[in-house]
Amino acid sequence: MKLYILQLLLVLSLLLCIDNVESSFVVNDDVYGGGRDSGLPILRFSKNMLTPNERHQLICIGGTARGTNEEAEYLICKSSMNDIYHKDVEWKCQSSTISKNVRLTKLNIDCPKLNVDYTYGDDHPCNLEYHLDWVDNYTFSKKAGWGILGVFFFYIFLKRNTNLYSGQISNPIFLPREQINPKVFRALGIVVSIIVFISTIVFILLCLLMFSAPI
Repeated sequence: MKLYILQLLLVLSLLLCIDNVESSFVVNDDVYGGGRDSGLPILRFSKNMLTPNERHQLICIGGTARGTNEEAEYLICKSSMNDIYHKDVEWKCQSSTISKNVRLTKLNIDCPKLNVDYTYGDDHPCNLEYHLDWVDNYTFSKKAGWGILGVFFFYIFLKRNTNLYSGQISNPIFLPREQINPKVFRALGIVVSIIVFISTIVFILLCLLMFSAPI
């Protein structure tokens, strides 16, 4: 009975990790809340806000998921320089509203230089254009398929060994007389249970370590 419980835990942990292969694009909004971080400007681009020159702060201009409900409500972008108008400035953009079903591509930020001082956050002259594409589920499905197949064969292997162990204990008449020793089989069963239990715990901890860290 204990082996069946451990098998179930192992299967559930594997499925949990498979489900997290494609993690969503998330951000800590407490850090990227708009304004400045370590002296560098942070801008918030909202879908429903306009720039001073009447352009949308955030607009999706292409991609397979354009025009769907998956479009971002806002993006928060951190500049690599104090001068957001510099030609070599780079941006790092994230949003907690982007689901794992889509990905942002071809981000382009344009900041026309105006004779106005801005506090950043929502207060800025920049606009952001991007493409939004559906995530290719083929690769994920392929990995998930191989993972489930591996779990299935591992389960069959454990079930076969468990049935063999139970059969040897309940039907010792089929064994050579010199090999009959129920204590040995019980000891082996305990060792196998401990190994499976430890492996399951280690596997779950590795999954949590790999997939709980923010992107």
